[in-house]
Amino acid sequence: MPCEIFYSYSHNDEALRDRLEKHLAALKNAGLIEDWHDRRIPAGAEWDRQIDAHLQSASIILLLISADFIASSYCTDIEVKQAMARHEADTARVIPVILHPCYWTDEPFGKLQAVPKNAKPISLWANQEEAFHDVVQGIRAAIADLEASGQQQTSARAGTTRASSSRATTHYAAAARIPDFLVVDFVARRDSEGRDIVTLLQTELAPREHRLVVLWGAGGVGKTTLAAEATRALLPSFNGRIVWTSALGRADFTRSTLLDEIATQLDRPDLRQLAPDPKAEAVRALLNEAPTLIILDNFETVAESEQKPCADFLHDAPAPALITTRQKVDGARNVLVDAMSLEEARPYLQLLIVQTNARDTFAQLDQDRIIDTAARNPLLLQWVVAQIEAAQDPVAVLDDLTHGTGDAAERVFTRSFNLPQLTDDGRATLLALSLFTPDASREALAKVAGFATDTRRLNEAVRRLALLWLIKPTDAGKRLALEGLTRQLAQARLQNDPQADEYQRLYVAHFLQLAEAHKQPTPEAYDALEAERDNLAAAMDAAEGLSDWRNVIRLARALANPADGVFSVRGYWDEALRRGEQGARAAEAAGDEGEAVKLAGNAATVRMERGEYEAARQAYERALAVLRRRGEERGVAVALHQLGRIAQEQGQYAEAQRLYGESLEITRKLGDQSSIAITTWNIGNIALEQGELDEADKLLEDALETLRSLQDQINVAGVLHHLGKLARAQGEIDEARRLYGESLEIKKKLGDQSGIAITLHGLAVLADSQGELAEARRLYDESLEITKRLGDQSNLALIFSNLGLLAEKEGNRVEAARLLREALSIFERLKSPSAEKTRRSLARVEGAEEGDDG
Repeated sequence: MPCEIFYSYSHNDEALRDRLEKHLAALKNAGLIEDWHDRRIPAGAEWDRQIDAHLQSASIILLLISADFIASSYCTDIEVKQAMARHEADTARVIPVILHPCYWTDEPFGKLQAVPKNAKPISLWANQEEAFHDVVQGIRAAIADLEASGQQQTSARAGTTRASSSRATTHYAAAARIPDFLVVDFVARRDSEGRDIVTLLQTELAPREHRLVVLWGAGGVGKTTLAAEATRALLPSFNGRIVWTSALGRADFTRSTLLDEIATQLDRPDLRQLAPDPKAEAVRALLNEAPTLIILDNFETVAESEQKPCADFLHDAPAPALITTRQKVDGARNVLVDAMSLEEARPYLQLLIVQTNARDTFAQLDQDRIIDTAARNPLLLQWVVAQIEAAQDPVAVLDDLTHGTGDAAERVFTRSFNLPQLTDDGRATLLALSLFTPDASREALAKVAGFATDTRRLNEAVRRLALLWLIKPTDAGKRLALEGLTRQLAQARLQNDPQADEYQRLYVAHFLQLAEAHKQPTPEAYDALEAERDNLAAAMDAAEGLSDWRNVIRLARALANPADGVFSVRGYWDEALRRGEQGARAAEAAGDEGEAVKLAGNAATVRMERGEYEAARQAYERALAVLRRRGEERGVAVALHQLGRIAQEQGQYAEAQRLYGESLEITRKLGDQSSIAITTWNIGNIALEQGELDEADKLLEDALETLRSLQDQINVAGVLHHLGKLARAQGEIDEARRLYGESLEIKKKLGDQSGIAITLHGLAVLADSQGELAEARRLYDESLEITKRLGDQSNLALIFSNLGLLAEKEGNRVEAARLLREALSIFERLKSPSAEKTRRSLARVEGAEEGDDG
């Protein structure tokens, strides 16, 4: 596809523009460019709309600079502003061409590299032909750069959004989550009663209206576009508190997934770690805090068994909610989005035609026939327009589409898919992209499509798909996606493709490599994996579908390990459980009983961390029985250790010591110094909790010595923390501060966020005990911020409890009671021995409140 060039110029400089156009003829003849300027606007056309359309579709915008250009309000206030906006968004390249001497360096484009060489005005060159030649070389270099980067595909034709009705709301953070797939200006739509659908939605979904509204209709009719327009318009009413999530391509979307999305987008990721029912209650409470709008897009792709739980939650939630789907939803306010009326389709078609380079061709066709051929469906209309533009015989396109098999969507998609100009690479890219959820990086898509690292080959395929409006760029063109109907049709095509298994194997291989390349527990690694969370989960499902048990197991190890897997560390605990159990099933299918037990044990650890102690205990006891039968002593020791941890968390210290002792006996026999030290550390903690300070000192020092010798820094930091706690209990305040400080320094160096939060909490308790209340509050708050982000429920309850006691000291009994109640709720859910102590503190504070009232 030639690169479109737009000339922005003053009519006083038309002679020089003509000369530049002649010099660019060589690039045009080579098929590298197509150029456009306002002298090509046909008679009777709306000139401002034409200019705007080409400003948005051009890949390169030439600013022909002169004093006349700068003095033109239209050039500087309209064309330059739009051009620079696209340049900043990285969707077009702006090149200033200096025609005459003038003062231009303080203009918005003054920071850009200008041509000719050294920004010497063309009119000052002794040989102006040489100057124009230099300009052409600069433009040719820009085209090569765009081709290499793939930026050319992010022009308006490739899906860059057009004017929406409410772009002024983009300063809200939530605006970035609202999809924006418009390829032309938004066209208003009406329901069967003649009401504007966006206006209707704004009324139905107002903050005071706690109802579930459903936009339903066929694929491609514009449900998501209408939902997005209404949501943008409602952003100010909700002060930006919008949750937008899509089930597209997420086969494992459940009510828990929906709850996780709400919690995450409302900045409460800690709620992700709760069990399903407590999580639902916590999310309802979160929604009650302020007016919130929830949108669940592509609901039809949710598994049938999960549709009712999701819809029921949204129906009963203390917030308005909107679903887009293919069918009605019982109990909701259902709004049908039907095919476009002719009054809607005609202007929409005209906007599409403006985007093409074949406007004369369309002028000779029966445009109502084009609309009917596309079944008045806006997405199909895009595809038909693209096919006509690419055709030698446009009438034959309409004849083919009229007489093909299947419904309109199948006929139009099939013809696009089989077009010779799409090429095998374009088809491979489309099929590969249908595997990704919700979108793909260019690097990943190149690998899965079979192009390895050849991104130039991918970019050419993407360019061809973009010409047919089959692909949508996201994230300023860095990632690529398919709309719902396109994905559905591409996936149906993939199922019958002889290369289907190969595409899936490449998909699995890429995301397995990604997971294993980010094993190091650093924030950067976790960020990279969390950004691809849906694709990583889908890769596990793809591997399972291929009966590729080994790669299911490897992904489960990488993603769901309770110690360092991204699903566990980032608090997606339902996902961690699901994927750990999926890995265990794969191991069983592979006949690897030992691996199955390990993965089941990982899932049990997640349950333990979430406070589901009985379920975790049962899982570890089953694992223990299998490991003993198999004679796997190391595994037996681990299971005993974990059972000891459960007993310790519940205050069953005698049972914990017995289990730790049995584990310790095995690890000593095996000579496993690391496990010996960690179990010794836990036994020392029990001694500390029971007030046996001398015994605790001996055990903790022994553990520290071994861990230092093993250079196990993360566990050295943990033991130093508990030695600081011991020193505080012994009244050695300075020593406690030193030990906490040493622990904190190591944890910060390692980026151990959970450990940092715990030690900040320890320092806060120390300051609190010394009457340094302001410092204590600062440290508690810093620890609380990290703990909420990580979702460590046990430490969260401790912080709330201590903040409550601090508020009591400060005389704020109402705040103290609130914090203690929150702490008690968590402790009771975890069945923690700290619950009773917190209950007594709360009774004391509430009793004092009643005394004050009396």
